[in-house]
Amino acid sequence: MTSATSSGIEPANAPRAVTSGVAACVLRLLWFAVIPLLLTAVTWRYLVPRSAGLAPGALRDWSEFCDHNLALVWPGLFLFYSFTTRHFRDWLPGAVHWAHPPLRRASSWRSNALWGLGMFLVVGAALLLRGVLFQTYRVLSASMLPNLRPDDLLLASRSAYGFKWPEARAPRAGLPKRGDVIVFHHDLGPQYPSELVKRVVGLPGDRIHMYGGHPFINGWRVPDCDVGQYAFVTGQAMLEARLRVEFLADAAYLTVHGAWDHQPRPDFVVPPGEVFVLGDNRNNSSDSRAWNDGKGGGLPLLDIRGRVDRYLFPVHRNGEIDGGRILSRLSPQLFMDGVNIEALRGGIERCLRERPKETTPP
Repeated sequence: MTSATSSGIEPANAPRAVTSGVAACVLRLLWFAVIPLLLTAVTWRYLVPRSAGLAPGALRDWSEFCDHNLALVWPGLFLFYSFTTRHFRDWLPGAVHWAHPPLRRASSWRSNALWGLGMFLVVGAALLLRGVLFQTYRVLSASMLPNLRPDDLLLASRSAYGFKWPEARAPRAGLPKRGDVIVFHHDLGPQYPSELVKRVVGLPGDRIHMYGGHPFINGWRVPDCDVGQYAFVTGQAMLEARLRVEFLADAAYLTVHGAWDHQPRPDFVVPPGEVFVLGDNRNNSSDSRAWNDGKGGGLPLLDIRGRVDRYLFPVHRNGEIDGGRILSRLSPQLFMDGVNIEALRGGIERCLRERPKETTPP
């Protein structure tokens, strides 16, 4: 007697097996990937504290570690939640679809060992990625307004100026360019984070003169263009200043200048192996102008952690992630929530069209 399978006739329960297999794949994807990813995002958004406003101490150190090690924290949280759901998979809704209990118990140790090995490899790869290629940085102040807003999460390239192993003190292969936005380490005191973000204005040998928030390089004023009146609420304060587009080398970026900032400062010659950095908010930034008790100070090249080219997670004023600008490049665009800024955007476009011919200092 010929069986149903040998005669080419599919068993009656084949559609049910296929359906069960599809259900198993969907449920595995849901429990071991989608839900752990959602739990990771919720943990990051609501349970990891923001270091801005925290007093110096263990909590602030932990917050800064999370901000600077996003490539490690996110995979770690994801793998933790995914491993937890796998550990309790026998009790999850729909578990009957992907294995029989005896089979699950027999292969549990092997599955957990493979999962632990995968966790180790992913964390190791994340550490290498963070240490050699990329770093994340959270903006903690208003010193880079209007381009970078408080709580923006940035992506910095650690190899932009030459390859360097983490914590290595060897010189980098290349200098930053004028106009680059960089993340760097600088010990300004416990009231400041251990890493800051500023814009490079002067290179070694440049003579920098500041007047009214406007930099002069070797006697040449960095060209700018007035856009209009700008206002932004930062915490409990209101910033009201003139918005300008500044042109330096290949870069065009926004700066803000208050009418009260016209104090001349002494000239500063940038020493070898250092750069001169400024915040784009020229009225509220601790930068090379203010270092060394107001006499000016350079930033050693060895303290540069990376160059910022992109946002990772830009935020709205209420702290929610701006999904439309995830991984977008830094650009002289203005974003303000709930405010009509069409006139300012028109002024920015006008300034960019009228870009000066000479943007490089002598």
